[in-house]
Amino acid sequence: MPTTGFKQPNPWDGTTWLQQCGFAILFGFTGIALLVSCLRIYSRVSTKTFGLDDVLIIIAMVLSMAHTTASYMYMKYAYIGYHVKDIPWNDPEVSRIWMYIINVLYNPILAIVKMSVLIFLLRLGGYKTGVRSTILAVGAVNLFMMIGCLIAMIFQCFPFEYNWRPWAVQGTCIDRPAYYVARAVLNVVTDIVVLIMPIWIFWDLKMNKKVRWALIFVFMLGFIATIVGCIRLWLLISPYLDPVEGADWSFSVGFTITAMEVNIAIWTACLPALWPLGRQWFPGLFSKIGLDSPHKARDVEPQMLFPLSGGVLRTRDFRRRSVTDPVAAYRQRFLKDGKQRMKVAPYLSVDDGEEEIQAGTSLTSTSGTMAVCRPNSVSAARSSH
Repeated sequence: MPTTGFKQPNPWDGTTWLQQCGFAILFGFTGIALLVSCLRIYSRVSTKTFGLDDVLIIIAMVLSMAHTTASYMYMKYAYIGYHVKDIPWNDPEVSRIWMYIINVLYNPILAIVKMSVLIFLLRLGGYKTGVRSTILAVGAVNLFMMIGCLIAMIFQCFPFEYNWRPWAVQGTCIDRPAYYVARAVLNVVTDIVVLIMPIWIFWDLKMNKKVRWALIFVFMLGFIATIVGCIRLWLLISPYLDPVEGADWSFSVGFTITAMEVNIAIWTACLPALWPLGRQWFPGLFSKIGLDSPHKARDVEPQMLFPLSGGVLRTRDFRRRSVTDPVAAYRQRFLKDGKQRMKVAPYLSVDDGEEEIQAGTSLTSTSGTMAVCRPNSVSAARSSH
């Protein structure tokens, strides 16, 4: 608790127009992220494709709301939006505690969102060996980065009290500018790899060009969060690189760019999963701009999905099979002895949305065909021979 004896500001005291703008940014961006996340969950639950990537988005959203709450409290206690000359003497310890919480929450949110996107891409393109290996590698790097950055932020200063009472205790901290730059560079590199993955997945699929580019564009919107992150980095390190004596540091809403970044990341991670919902709610619009296609595999059961991790096809009573070579794998399983036959689901392009891709499809690409069958189709095929 504060011990300096300074006056403590009341969070419900007066405010300024600039601070109100900052609050609008905080709660506006978080509110939109919450809305988009809820729509995503509704879409996944209604199409029975709820998975681990959706669980991660929920966790990221909860952490984002905690981050927004901490940001609001910091803005109040640090008098963000006030001119420096108008800030009364007060104990800065409370505001520094809230800033410590913000720093600890920031990187895990982005890492969890990125992991959600990677799992989503794994569900879509895990049947490609190269895609699967790359996603797993980037996912491992992302996980280790999250753990490393979390530890670095928790133990950024020693002793802990030095984080919020540097004037009262002796201590040391990590080289924060160097840490910020290193973290940002690694984030940008992994972001770029994640952003090019949809191109790799969709490029060789036989599908409408408009649909292909529309899907790629939706996934590439994640680059907005990367750009905002770079701007945030510059705002963080510029005071270290070019300190300005007597700067009116508090009369600004630049602090809110952190909340903007994490919430934009959630927006852009959710948008691809809303494609099926968009087709359902606005069929006329999708049809008008050429992004609709007929449903060609209506009789395929929900059980014929990619499993949660992607990359392996599974049915209720058939063994798991690697899809490194889907055609060879299924030939070996269903066409051995020349007696068993498989009824392959009709061709269904990716433009029918993720739930159609997962709910029993045959994706035709220049490198092969991924086939999914119904268990009862085998017995039907037997009876016909």
